[in-house]
Amino acid sequence: MRVLINGATGKMGGREVCKAVQSASDLVLVGGVDSSGRNLAGIDMFTNLNKALAAARPDVVVDFTTPQAIGGPAWRPVSHIMCPW
Repeated sequence: MRVLINGATGKMGGREVCKAVQSASDLVLVGGVDSSGRNLAGIDMFTNLNKALAAARPDVVVDFTTPQAIGGPAWRPVSHIMCPW
């Protein structure tokens, strides 16, 4: 399964989530999102979630952000919706 981590560089566990995905044999870390532009070595990073969705084509997104980081409620519509069937 292709996984994208939103909030990949956050101190509350985003980095650990990336490590966990990378160590799982049935998961592939296809990228991370950090709106401030921070990078993680060996991971394709993006500053915009919608651009990351279009480029990385994940099967699932793990959102490890806070409401403050995304500027509102944690649940919000994303303009890019994928359906595998």
